[in-house]
Amino acid sequence: SYGFSIFLFVGGPISYYTSRQAIFDPNNDSSMTEKYETKYLNATLRVFIIKIRNLKCDFENINIDYLLKINKIFNETLESKSFIDKKINPDTAKKLFAPNKKIRGSVSKFQIYNECPFKYFAKFGLELNERAEYKINPPDIGNILHEVMKNFGEDLHAENKLWRDVGDAELKNRVDKIIDNLTGNINNKILLSNSSYRHRRERIKKVAVTSLKRLIELDKVSKFHPELFEENFNNLNKMLEFNISGVDLELVGVIDRIDFNEDKKYFLVMDYKTGKAYLDLNEIFIGVNLQLITYLLAAQNLDKVGDKLPAAMLYYFLQYPKKSGDNLADSTKKIDDDLKMVGMVLDDKKIIFEIDSGGNFIKKNNFACDEEFFAALSKFA
Repeated sequence: SYGFSIFLFVGGPISYYTSRQAIFDPNNDSSMTEKYETKYLNATLRVFIIKIRNLKCDFENINIDYLLKINKIFNETLESKSFIDKKINPDTAKKLFAPNKKIRGSVSKFQIYNECPFKYFAKFGLELNERAEYKINPPDIGNILHEVMKNFGEDLHAENKLWRDVGDAELKNRVDKIIDNLTGNINNKILLSNSSYRHRRERIKKVAVTSLKRLIELDKVSKFHPELFEENFNNLNKMLEFNISGVDLELVGVIDRIDFNEDKKYFLVMDYKTGKAYLDLNEIFIGVNLQLITYLLAAQNLDKVGDKLPAAMLYYFLQYPKKSGDNLADSTKKIDDDLKMVGMVLDDKKIIFEIDSGGNFIKKNNFACDEEFFAALSKFA
């Protein structure tokens, strides 16, 4: 077939390419090298595909000349790194990205540059965006759920009410009220526009209730309790401002939640995620997974946190998992495991017990580290 023929003629160069480790730093860890190789190969294949699309051919009559031509194009693309080597002139880059000699952005923005400089160039240099459509996207749902979590926490805090004291009926009523108030401000009331979106709205309520109920259960067994919600760390006493090549870099953002323990000696940061999330030290070191550690660093420098010590940084999942398993017990266990928080905790049995005395809310295979490592990691970030 056409696809198999292409595979045979392109497979050879790919195999040759992936064996050429000398292109990269041979001193790098092999797993890291493979990541860079994969990114380079993906870029090569994208350029290759663009080139072969320009060839005129009847796919039902593929011949050897056509395949040889494809093979030649691929090899030329592979050997030429011109599409990677080309860089914007530094002066042009400053005019494009920092006309006022200042770049202001979130951790996510700078992670994009580390993941793919061209994506950063297209998004923040050329300011290319997808065409706006009248629909709800996954990020919109994430924003709604974040707002629900914030409002719920702030309401309880204002009422001086403990999370553990909120019952099921009260929880549902509070979530209904918050989402009803939010609905009118979301994309021209799109969640009320038709039966499909009204059903989506009810699903969002279910996710919110499930997520908050789990946090209420955590509050019953934990000595860490929520104190700050959606805490902004913009203009943080110049702590997160840097000057690089004459350009001021200002890091801004919002920490979803900060908990203090009962003796007010330790704190933890919690970041809500509607999708998958994990903490990978390799990805921290190459600058593509800096969000959680940066939030910890920012929290340490908030006046409201003061001189409290970091106990953990954790991802909390805002999800409504599908039930699966041979029976209800298996299904419940799998859901509990999937929803357990991941991240990094202080290697102190007393602190771990204070955070989750039952061991039902934090994954056991999380990174455990001492205070010195937390400090070193924050400094690196």
